[in-house]
Amino acid sequence: MSQRGGGVGVIGAGVVGLSAALRILQEHDGTQVTIYANRFSPHTTGDGAAGFWEPYAVGDTPVGDIVRWGQETFEWIERLAQSEEAKESGTFYVSSCHIYHEHVEDPIWKDTVHGFRRMTGNELLHYPGHTCGFAYTTVMSEGCRYVKWLTKRCKTLGAIFIQKEISDLAEVSSHDIVVNCSGLGARELVGDASVFPIKGQIITTKAPWIKHCLNFDDEGVYMLVGSQNVYIGGSSEKGNEDPTPDPDQSKRIWNDITRLVPSLCGAERVGEWGGLRPGRPQVRLEAEEVSLTNGEILKVIHNYGHGGAGLTLHWGCAEQCRRLIDQFYEQ
Repeated sequence: MSQRGGGVGVIGAGVVGLSAALRILQEHDGTQVTIYANRFSPHTTGDGAAGFWEPYAVGDTPVGDIVRWGQETFEWIERLAQSEEAKESGTFYVSSCHIYHEHVEDPIWKDTVHGFRRMTGNELLHYPGHTCGFAYTTVMSEGCRYVKWLTKRCKTLGAIFIQKEISDLAEVSSHDIVVNCSGLGARELVGDASVFPIKGQIITTKAPWIKHCLNFDDEGVYMLVGSQNVYIGGSSEKGNEDPTPDPDQSKRIWNDITRLVPSLCGAERVGEWGGLRPGRPQVRLEAEEVSLTNGEILKVIHNYGHGGAGLTLHWGCAEQCRRLIDQFYEQ
């Protein structure tokens, strides 16, 4: 890959931005990567997420893209989960079930996870009123550890971190290429009015006897097993701009999950968290030559709008960013 002197600028230090930066650093030794953000780990949305691998809240993103990006991400997390980096990166396998009142079709990701199967009638007897379910093994990239690990890996490979809110792409025009992973910030940065917040909320508990994830999609609640804690969620409030945990939502979540899973009644509640997912009608991942306010033309790769699937699609999207960067440099 030929390159000029400005290197690559990445806007955003969440899981999407960090993974894009890391993939560039891995593939192209000697390329200077500079990461700009107004906040870094542990203060990003990804830091608070449970990190359960499953495509969620990605709007009308083409199925082919979701499957490809998701598969590449699953394989990446799986490799980490089997490596000496597993503990520090917060990556591991979990068993899980989705449980429904009535029949649902197989999900588009069934061939990515391991051991996907329909639950038996005897298994569903434990969940009165639910007649359909499927079980499988997936992976976790636990946000509280994984985002820190990505940050550390980027620093080790020479990335420069600059704490600054970029309000105009002209501010980063010294770079050969800019990767825009600004999430909700894309509304202002590139004038994308289709971006909107989707508020999510979880309760963190200590429940060491819980070893299995459960997702009750009809009720909108779930129980996800982390390395130290069990995460109880959730909520999906489109347009809510306030990440502060809502006591009414917490009450609803807790009442619903303990009704469905009575063994959780003895769990110790140790914290609550709220975050704003960057929603969009479709994930935006494309290259563009942007005319700047200062009259220059900047090569930009947009990579944002991942909804609730940032930790599910991030590495596949980073791979596509890397390919697009190669094409830009080859021009």
